[in-house]
Amino acid sequence: MDASVAMKVFMREPLAEAAEAAFLPPHHLHAPDFFILEIHNALLKKERRKEMTASQAEEARSSLQGLPVQYHPFDFLLKAAYLAAREAGCSLYDGLYLELALRLDCQVVTADRRLYNNLSNSPFSKHILWVEDLSA
Repeated sequence: MDASVAMKVFMREPLAEAAEAAFLPPHHLHAPDFFILEIHNALLKKERRKEMTASQAEEARSSLQGLPVQYHPFDFLLKAAYLAAREAGCSLYDGLYLELALRLDCQVVTADRRLYNNLSNSPFSKHILWVEDLSA
């Protein structure tokens, strides 16, 4: 799961309901450990833009502790993720999610339309899943 999915839930944005399904059984969620930093940075940006209050950001930050996500050190993924990102034409951050999915033989669940469209038309298409298709 990438950070876009969690942010949909925290911000109660469109797709929040679909994103919430990712956190329910039988799903087993994995993410590179920088996921926590990515969420914190997104929350800080939302707070600065006045899209959420400081107390809403704090509440979201607190709820991060209870997410049922297994974290994986990104440093072990970095070399291969760089190559995957180059081949897929995505950011290194997205390449880290992709490389983790490749190693675990699973899919990156995303609510990032640009990433989804980019990977859907690539050799990595079997490793990307649109958040609304999770329950399908």
